[in-house]
Amino acid sequence: VISVMTDVPADPISRVCSVEESSVLGISVHYLSTVFLKEVEEEFGHSDCNYYEVNERMLASKKAKGAEVICPRDGAPGCSYVDAVHALESGNTDAANVMLSWSWQYSVRTVVRALVRWCTMEKRDPKKVFVWQCALCNNQFRVEASKASGEWESFETFKALFEKRMDHTSHVLSLMAPWDQPINITRIWCVFEKYVALDKGHKFDVIMPEEE
Repeated sequence: VISVMTDVPADPISRVCSVEESSVLGISVHYLSTVFLKEVEEEFGHSDCNYYEVNERMLASKKAKGAEVICPRDGAPGCSYVDAVHALESGNTDAANVMLSWSWQYSVRTVVRALVRWCTMEKRDPKKVFVWQCALCNNQFRVEASKASGEWESFETFKALFEKRMDHTSHVLSLMAPWDQPINITRIWCVFEKYVALDKGHKFDVIMPEEE
């Protein structure tokens, strides 16, 4: 089991983790529902924006939280949102214990409310539930650079990384919204995630925001 040290006094910028730790680093539901949600609302004036919009302005831009932070995965400037939070704000990240299966088309409000509701229903402390969510945990600076250069990871490489993270958490939360026509099940990759989770015998929970 990988555990990430978050309480060692250090210069914030130097609080980086190893490549292995970074690859499975998750962010707390508490942080998502307080700080991240507030950041989104300050940037957009609301939280109904989807993650494509958030990515463009907050995850892979010059004003992104990780824009000036060294990425622990390749040693270059520009890191994932979760690595930036780990480097700059102690106590809000740790090895992920749940993996989110979802779609970037969902709004920030939908995702965060669904995660908070699940914590409430399961009597889980939001400060101790650390989510691996691709938009926030992959380095979007590198993703955008790869897109621009026309370079793509092979399916086998992508699958291996995905399975490694799923095996680490052994627990998948599948966001289903709207309840009568979930976006999630229209995405081939999301369906594949469900298949792999069930085939491997991992814990699998369906989550929804309260309004659903």
